[in-house]
Amino acid sequence: MVAPLRSSPTVPSTGRRFLSAPVYAVVQFDGEQVCDVVVAFEDAPAANRYATDKRLTDYVIAPIGFHVDDPYPMENPGLR
Repeated sequence: MVAPLRSSPTVPSTGRRFLSAPVYAVVQFDGEQVCDVVVAFEDAPAANRYATDKRLTDYVIAPIGFHVDDPYPMENPGLR
């Protein structure tokens, strides 16, 4: 796997929880600015294959997730 050119910053914990396993994104840069984000790869190698197939040169692979605050936790959240 080709290492991305930029390092991903550490994101501080928000006290929130993931609802499911994270998916991965390719974040492409144009200089110092983000110019494109492609989401929904099941793992980092799949995201990296996409980036190398597209011949991207300035990008990072990053896990993403959707966070929710749950003020009313239930024993079986599948019943909602």
